[in-house]
Amino acid sequence: MAESKSRSFCCVPGCSSSTQKQPYLSFHSFPIDPNLKPKWIQAIRREEGNSFEIKRGSTYVCSRHFAPEDYVGGCVVRRLKSGVVPSLFPWNNFTAPLRRESVYDRTIKRQSSIQLCCEDSTMVAKAVRMDHDYVTHPPAGALDEALDYIHDLEAMLQNTDLPPPTLFSRYCSSDDQIRFYTKFPSERVFTIFWESIAPFALRLVYWTKAKRAGEEGCQDPSPPRIMPLIDEFLMYSMRVAVGMKE
Repeated sequence: MAESKSRSFCCVPGCSSSTQKQPYLSFHSFPIDPNLKPKWIQAIRREEGNSFEIKRGSTYVCSRHFAPEDYVGGCVVRRLKSGVVPSLFPWNNFTAPLRRESVYDRTIKRQSSIQLCCEDSTMVAKAVRMDHDYVTHPPAGALDEALDYIHDLEAMLQNTDLPPPTLFSRYCSSDDQIRFYTKFPSERVFTIFWESIAPFALRLVYWTKAKRAGEEGCQDPSPPRIMPLIDEFLMYSMRVAVGMKE
């Protein structure tokens, strides 16, 4: 496979390179190795026969069909590595095909991938156990303790003396909201007005009771309702001021 010094031509189909036209190219004869020679013939897409015969000293493949990594040596003197096969041709746009990994390399890579997957699975399993283990059943008695704790919290909430939140605290947390919903100029004015009518509101008779009493009239106030009286007055103010429905 030494470089030819005489007038030589490339035998690859579609290639017209020669030492006369391209003196800067190197021309390589077919290898003597019986296992490597058929690979060259197959690579250049030719078959030995009447139309093509490989002759020592006259049948060459030019350097255009070898990749740069197929050579060893410097720019002036270089030679093909042992066992290389031409791979750059017009039918593959002079692009080297991907070299197939050896069985050993593929086996090592596959084993490494399996090992990494196993390690990742182990790490994920440990992380899940450390974070939230939804599969493991709680120890005996744990649910009973949690239920008792919930009951204690409910009892604490029932025993608190905090008044329930009112609609007034929800919808009238600022003077702007009070002016919008009730037309009162501020919370202070609304509170003063409510305190002035609150004693009479305690003796309020609702329309349903007055309607049932008829002409006899109602002497006793209606029973207290769940909603605080201040919220009832707020709903009345919203209906009058803004026209909101119940």
